[in-house]
Order: sequence, then C-alpha cells, then structure tokens
Amino acid sequence: MPDYDAFGREIDEDPVAKLREATVEPVVATPAAAEAETAPAPEPEPAFEPPVAGTPQFVRPPRRRHRGLAALLVLLAVVGAIAWTATVVVDTVQDGISGVIVEPDAPPPTGLQRDSLVRRANFADALTRLRESGLGRPLTLRVAPDRVDASLVGEDGRMHHVQVDSTGGLRELASSPAPDTPTTAYSRIDPAAPERLARAGARRAGVGARRIDYLVLNGGTGLTWGAYFKGGKIVIGDARGRPQRVL
Repeated sequence: MPDYDAFGREIDEDPVAKLREATVEPVVATPAAAEAETAPAPEPEPAFEPPVAGTPQFVRPPRRRHRGLAALLVLLAVVGAIAWTATVVVDTVQDGISGVIVEPDAPPPTGLQRDSLVRRANFADALTRLRESGLGRPLTLRVAPDRVDASLVGEDGRMHHVQVDSTGGLRELASSPAPDTPTTAYSRIDPAAPERLARAGARRAGVGARRIDYLVLNGGTGLTWGAYFKGGKIVIGDARGRPQRVL
C-alpha cells in the first residue's frame, strides 16, 4: 500500500503536476514544422576567392604560306579570265567593224585597174555625182585613176572646186567668183573618152596603158582631151577620145 502524508497525498507526488497539465496546451506538430524538422540544414556557401591572374603566354600564329599561295593563284586566275574576256570582246567588236567599214589604208587605184576612174563605168558614175551635186556645169575637168577634180560654175555666179574620189565621195575644196568663161554641158562629155584615149593613145605613143597619169578636158567649141603618161608622153584626142597626135 502507498504511503500517504498528513494531507492525504501520496508521498513523492508532485502537487502541481496536474495543474500544469491543465494550463499548458499540448503542442501539435504542423506539416510545415514537420518539414522544417525533417529538411536538412543548408550547406554553407563557399567562401569567395578572387581569381589569380596567370602568367601571360605568347602563342605563335600559324604560318599562312600555303594560304597566301592559294590566294595568289586564285587572283592570277581571275585576272587571266578578265583579260581573256576583254580580248574576246575586242576581237568581236573589231570583226564587226571590219565587216562594215572599208579599210582606210587600201592603196588608191592606179592606171586602168578595176577601180580606176579613167575606166568608162567609173567615170560615168563620177559625172553623175557631179551633175547631181547641183553646184554647176564643168569649166575644167581633170580625170586621174584615184580622183576627178572639177571646177563647176553655178547659177549663183560662183565657181566651186570639187573632188570625187574612187569611192564616189564628193567634197567641195573651195569656192570663188566665177570668171566670164563658157562652161561645158554634161551631155557633151563622152564617158568612154578617157579610157579610149588612154588605151589608144598608149599604143600611138609606144607606152603601156597602165602608165596613164591623168587626162584633161579642154572645153570650147570643139572638145578635146589630153592624155598625160608617166615619163612625159602626151597624146591629144578628140571629144570621143580618138588619138590625134603625140607630143
């Protein structure tokens, strides 16, 4: 049996234990508290240590000998392609020009060559060119293998000195007041006279027809031609170019 003291309490009984139990609320564990109790404590952050500058080191750049050689070869190839293209373009343009424009350095005709103005057909074309120019009728007329020189007197009373070359081009060299001298109508000029006198006159003078230098028309009542050959021979012919005498 328990031992009681004079107040009827068990010996060793805490008299305020029940009072504490009545006044102190029991602590209930919440989920957050539970997580806080169970969560591990955060690890401390590492201490900051400033970086230590390393010793600078020199790195040698790689050699570019092969790369430079390759670039040079590419550049030479490009320049060569450009030069080749330019040459092709220039040749093409020159070929096109050559097909249209007559070579300016072609030698002028001489003697009785195909393009010589002494020949009948060519001299007839030159006469047509003079007549259609509208500059007047011939006062003087000189026919050479490479050109025809004429002094034409127009209705305006001026004399025009003109020239027709072997290509048919006509140009006026000068003009001046015309003298009071009769002119020659184009209808009186025989286109075959210069060639006829050059050939027949050469036989009469004993020279080659190819040595003809020039012929001159002498106007007036009776037209005459004078054929002048290289070497000094002169043959006078009538209006049709038939030889009359040798000087």
